[in-house]
Amino acid sequence: MNRGVVLKGLVFIIIAIMMGAFGAHYLETILRPKQLNALKTGIDYQLYAGIIMLVLGLNYNAFKFSIKLPVNLFFIGACCFSLSLYILSLFNKSDIVHYIWPITPIGGLLMILGLIILSYKLIKKN
Repeated sequence: MNRGVVLKGLVFIIIAIMMGAFGAHYLETILRPKQLNALKTGIDYQLYAGIIMLVLGLNYNAFKFSIKLPVNLFFIGACCFSLSLYILSLFNKSDIVHYIWPITPIGGLLMILGLIILSYKLIKKN
């Protein structure tokens, strides 16, 4: 087990649940449907990322190779992806949107790259 990765996964899950509750009980009356949809996407992906990080962290020592790079890429990508969607949802009329929007696809690409590298290492090892 890798405690750091497990803790990151748990923090992702906790924040996703909190953001979901905040969105459902408070922001639902404030944000437009498009903004709520973006917020929900960020929450969903953060929750998925938390579960993946939790599973990888709990099984960290079971891998016969280092998974540090794919885990780090996935973690950074999930942070960029979800956080940028939260900012875009909550501050959509601000000038910050022009600077933040490119972070979302970069975060998505980092998550995908981390999972591709992990998949490649698994296939290569077998």
